Amino acid sequence: MKESFAQVHAAELAGSAATAAESIDPALAAPRFEDAVTRLQSLAERASVALRGIETEPRNPTLLRRTVDELDRLASSAERIASSP
Repeated sequence: MKESFAQVHAAELAGSAATAAESIDPALAAPRFEDAVTRLQSLAERASVALRGIETEPRNPTLLRRTVDELDRLASSAERIASSP
C-alpha cells in the first residue's frame, strides 16, 4: 500500500532529521560558525516536523503539497548556508 510506504519512509527520514538536529551543537562550533550551525540545527528540526506530518496524514493532499514546499525551502536554505563564506 502506497500510504504505508510513505508513512514508513517519512518516519525514518523524520527520525534521521531529529537525530541530526540533536547531534548538532552550536556550542561546539568555532565561534565564526555558531550562527550557521544554529540555523542548520533549526532546519533539521523543521524537516523532522514536516516529515512527521506525512507519517501521520499520508492521504492529505494539501498537507503533502505544503510539506513538499517546506522541504524545498529548507533544502534551499541549507544550500545557502553551506555556500556562504
